[in-house]
Amino acid sequence: MIIISDYTLVLKEDFGVFVESSENSHICPVCQGTLHYRDSRPRIRKKEGGTKEQLMIRRFRCQNCHAYHNELPDCLVPYKHYEAE
Repeated sequence: MIIISDYTLVLKEDFGVFVESSENSHICPVCQGTLHYRDSRPRIRKKEGGTKEQLMIRRFRCQNCHAYHNELPDCLVPYKHYEAE
């Protein structure tokens, strides 16, 4: 999992809210290899009061170890659906 702090949330009418990062290249946290964009996947974000919002986050694959890594904005808690404070 890759945590990013420089991002924007963009609303696309047909697909929902996309997380767009200014950084295009990442390094694998496991083997330090090069990560390449694979696809996007939905991620639920629970806000205060119980409201839910679906974010589309990018998924990368390492060229060396073939591991998948999600690009997660710092507003989300890793492995949870809750919003970070």
